[in-house]
Amino acid sequence: GGVESLPYQFSFSTATSPRGMWVSPDGYFLYLSDRSDGVVEIPLSTPYDLSTSGTATTFSLGSGSQLDDVWLNPSGTTMLLTTKGSTLSTVRQYDLSTAYDISTAAHVVTVLVGDRIVAPTTPAIVSTDATKLWVGGRNGKVIQYNLV
Repeated sequence: GGVESLPYQFSFSTATSPRGMWVSPDGYFLYLSDRSDGVVEIPLSTPYDLSTSGTATTFSLGSGSQLDDVWLNPSGTTMLLTTKGSTLSTVRQYDLSTAYDISTAAHVVTVLVGDRIVAPTTPAIVSTDATKLWVGGRNGKVIQYNLV
């Protein structure tokens, strides 16, 4: 075992400034958090195989928000996004009425976290039971949010 060199490199024209990535547990959906465009959902006809990617769907956050990371719960019905704006950082929650389909996203809540998130490359981490969210903060601190 070990890491082998990858025989393929993929470029998605719909994601020009990707920051984070999440893959559905079954491997049929890839999500990219894109600084410029929002969330990009890419269906895969063969699980975990980028060479089988289909037509991408984009979920835009609007201007002024720089998307850092995307996460969906295992059932694909809740999406969390972390953003960094010019003065405020946020954690945004959306419900998806159709599992893993970002075109059905409805905004639930936005939590303002001020300027406490200082490293936009620090990914948000969600507990396996989807009840806690952790993000990196100033001076080596970790900020915890309850998601229930």
